[in-house]
Amino acid sequence: MDLSINSVDDLLVIFEKLSNGENVKVTEVGTIQHTIKLQGGRFENYNIGYIDAEIARVIDSYQDSFYRVADILKKDFGIDGIDKNKLIRFYLGEGSLEIKTDELLTNLLGVIKDMESRDKLILFIAIALIIGGCWSFGNFLIHNENIEKIKSQNENAKIIAEIAKNKELQNACNAPKTTLVKILKDDEKASFSLGNDVITNQNKEDYNFKEIEDTTQTEDIEEDFKILGFEKTNDKKKFKIILYGKTHWANADIIDVNARMKLAKSSIQEQEAKLKLRIVKEYNKIKEIVILNVE
Repeated sequence: MDLSINSVDDLLVIFEKLSNGENVKVTEVGTIQHTIKLQGGRFENYNIGYIDAEIARVIDSYQDSFYRVADILKKDFGIDGIDKNKLIRFYLGEGSLEIKTDELLTNLLGVIKDMESRDKLILFIAIALIIGGCWSFGNFLIHNENIEKIKSQNENAKIIAEIAKNKELQNACNAPKTTLVKILKDDEKASFSLGNDVITNQNKEDYNFKEIEDTTQTEDIEEDFKILGFEKTNDKKKFKIILYGKTHWANADIIDVNARMKLAKSSIQEQEAKLKLRIVKEYNKIKEIVILNVE
């Protein structure tokens, strides 16, 4: 499915489609309008004729975060092409203080146009949502419903694990909001155009580094298995096998029709077949078995 990104709402739509297992290709990235609104206390009827040191620190932290994220994506994920030397312009609006950071997300996401890799697309959309919203890195990866759906898709679980364990990436994504919550006084709050939640100085600990435990383990094995049966439900094709002395259903969706016909014949004739399996475990319990290949 070809889609364009022209707003923060488009980011959320694409993330939802990725979490549902849909194939998405971003064909265009426009200017993504994004605003941080500071309210209460000093920020009511804010005079934009000046910028004090604390506001300057917030703006600088977003620019620095952009540099750091670009470096990490190149170093750890092999993603190049982000022009990290391009300065992000910030616009300050009157009334309650509004810091417009349109170029931050636009510059970051520019390289995903026509990107073929699903893993890298998930990576970029997740980072953009974390930076653009009030979420902390840890809370987003642990509690976001769409992240859980993506993790449940065996072929995508690995990229979420790689994002979660990257300490440098977590600190770089959290840094602007770490700075922001430190400057907020008791009667002040910040909101974002991405998401409806607000943050206050009571959220300081949310943006501290959080060790994210990866409870998902994968193991690939290859051996002969007796095929005991076949089942097709809700477009899912499965074969029953014996693994570790117990019967299990193994997902056969990613093998081709000829391989499935071969297994169906083995099932009818009660024969064995040599299978390469991927075993996905959660808390050391088998969550899913996927047939990767049939000899």
